[in-house]
Amino acid sequence: MIEEMTVGPCAEEADLTRFGEIASEAFAVPVEDNQPYFESVGVENVRLVRRGKHVVGGLAGIPKGQWFGGRAVPMNGVAAVAVAPYERARGAATTLLREFLKELRERGTPISSLYPATRRLYRRVGYEMAGDETEVTLPLKSIDLRDRELELRPMTDSDDDAVRAVYANWAARNPGNLDRVAFNWRRVRQFRKQPTHGYVVCRDGALEGYAYVRSITREGEPALLYTHDVVAATPAAARRLLTFLADFRTVRKEVKWRTNSTDTLLMTLTEGDYTLQHVGSWMLRIVDVAKALEARGYPPGMQAEVHFNVHDDLLPANNGKFVLEVGDAVGHVKSGGRGTFELDIRGLATLYSGYMTPDTIAAIKLGTAPEAELAQAGAVFAGPRPWMRDAF
Repeated sequence: MIEEMTVGPCAEEADLTRFGEIASEAFAVPVEDNQPYFESVGVENVRLVRRGKHVVGGLAGIPKGQWFGGRAVPMNGVAAVAVAPYERARGAATTLLREFLKELRERGTPISSLYPATRRLYRRVGYEMAGDETEVTLPLKSIDLRDRELELRPMTDSDDDAVRAVYANWAARNPGNLDRVAFNWRRVRQFRKQPTHGYVVCRDGALEGYAYVRSITREGEPALLYTHDVVAATPAAARRLLTFLADFRTVRKEVKWRTNSTDTLLMTLTEGDYTLQHVGSWMLRIVDVAKALEARGYPPGMQAEVHFNVHDDLLPANNGKFVLEVGDAVGHVKSGGRGTFELDIRGLATLYSGYMTPDTIAAIKLGTAPEAELAQAGAVFAGPRPWMRDAF
């Protein structure tokens, strides 16, 4: 007799220990590293899938926010999805994700994001590609700036509020990036037990930029500099931070960081002697259509309507016709309307982030609409290409 699968929180410490063993085998990390990770995300945010009484997998769901259209949308970041090897391809992961998404819907969470190990599994429950994970490699000797106009000094605890404010202003203009919670800031400051070193750039005591850096050594390779987070709020701060990185050139060959193709630091360089590598993509799931559409921002000055007819096999409350009315950079949603833009929930996810245009969504059969409606939706959801700096 095959025992029933159930999904729920940790009931006792032994359950978390078992999930730690499963995650260790899945991700090839020391089992002792999992307990600190679970404590960091919050044990209350761990969900386990059980076959009968036995834990056979789990995930961590981390509440945070994600910036779209200049507004931070409440989001749950799914991480550490792992299933015991003997349970794979038997529905455990699908059951886990389905039940967790139903829970998020009941909680009122608008959206969920994750980095996929496999796209097929997550598409099965309504996630779709929604943003890039891109890394730049910049040879330090190619940085052609030596600008020390602004003060650069080590970061202190008293800089914390100013650093967070500079980050938030930057993230609001870079769709897909996180409205960070304590978990994310801890990972910026200490990644896998390795501390980073923080530096700030100031003008007359006011913070205009910052960087968190650490050196990485790999056997048989030259040591490189890795920048876990770097933000320049002004052109002068960009020049000073690039000069700071260039000053490592006698002891390090290259610097790397996660970014996009229009990074202000890269645009500040005179020459483009760097390499941008697409290292992955992240996925988005619309959990509550109406709340998600009303939570994000829209282009200022636009007055428009989009008439959706959404199809969601997992969350029935998302099915049906919705009218999105946009004005003064915000959206309002009401039920009904013409339903002229037919969209699978996956198509809505990638439209929502701005990752795919309506024409592309129609071309891959995730939506269909008259040309005028596609053009209208394209204008409403237009913006910079979404990407994300943080891993979780």
